[in-house]
Amino acid sequence: MRDISGTTAFVTGGSKGIGRAVAVALCRAGVHVTITGRDEAALEASAEAIRGAAEGGAEVLPVVADVRDPRALERAAAATVARFGGIDLVVANAGVGHFGSIVDMSADDWHSVIDTNLSGVFHTVKATLDALIERRGMLITIGSLAGVNTFAGG
Repeated sequence: MRDISGTTAFVTGGSKGIGRAVAVALCRAGVHVTITGRDEAALEASAEAIRGAAEGGAEVLPVVADVRDPRALERAAAATVARFGGIDLVVANAGVGHFGSIVDMSADDWHSVIDTNLSGVFHTVKATLDALIERRGMLITIGSLAGVNTFAGG
């Protein structure tokens, strides 16, 4: 496996779950990581936990950014480039789910899921693409099996 220490990753949804676990693994490999999320307190707590796992001088930059907001992601990407010099890897991980019957689903619930899980990936890629191209970087998108393994009532 190629040595990735000293490179930089941009991880959306880094406050918890898969995003946090990915950020921890990257920092253990010596990768500088920007994590984004909507909840500042959760993001800071996650950043502290990730810093505790960091090796090889890896740093963590928590940036409050909602993937539904293209300008917030542009600011987060710019902060990453300013701090670390570029972006080598993007992990588009942020996602939400509505688990219940469509009878109980509001239009706001629907838009939250679509705007986060679908448009959020688009906004993430658009915000980071120039930096990725410059470094010939990589993009990883994290999805869900919920679209394949459906079940009645959510």
